[in-house]
Amino acid sequence: MNAKSLLWFYVGFVLVSFASSLWLLLSSVLTVTPISLPYWLLYTPGNIVVAGVVVAALMLALYAYLGVVLVLSKLSRGFVPITMVFAFVIGSALLLARLAIPALIILVIAYVMLIGTYAVLISVATTRASKALWGVATIILTLIPPILIGGGPAVIYYVKYMAITEQATAIIASAIETWKLGVGGG
Repeated sequence: MNAKSLLWFYVGFVLVSFASSLWLLLSSVLTVTPISLPYWLLYTPGNIVVAGVVVAALMLALYAYLGVVLVLSKLSRGFVPITMVFAFVIGSALLLARLAIPALIILVIAYVMLIGTYAVLISVATTRASKALWGVATIILTLIPPILIGGGPAVIYYVKYMAITEQATAIIASAIETWKLGVGGG
């Protein structure tokens, strides 16, 4: 497998995940509290939505890149992230077409494939620390839906903290892999 190709995935994953975290922070703070903003931010709800769409598109592009790199390296598990990207795009298109039930079904499949993508990332990780962190992130991703189904405001806040923890562990795992593949030479 080409370690340089995976290095670019991990670098991109760290950067886009930080952008995603920033988007989540801004969207939650700016839509709840009226605070004065610097002129360069130009906050409008539409700008926040556009930023979220851009971050999601970048993340999907990274997962597609990961899948292609793995498939070109003769690893058939690369089809898992590719399938996840296709399912998410189809589910989003169905949602935009106002077909809620089919969209929900396809998006649930995309979520299951996201968990599978994290399992693929465990299998290609080069260090025990990053394997463990990807494993924790995978477990958290797996636990979020059943907890969320429980409902209630307290559960929603708990799930938000779980999602933040999942994202942080994935960022750290990617940073470890970036360090190992970049500095360690693969």
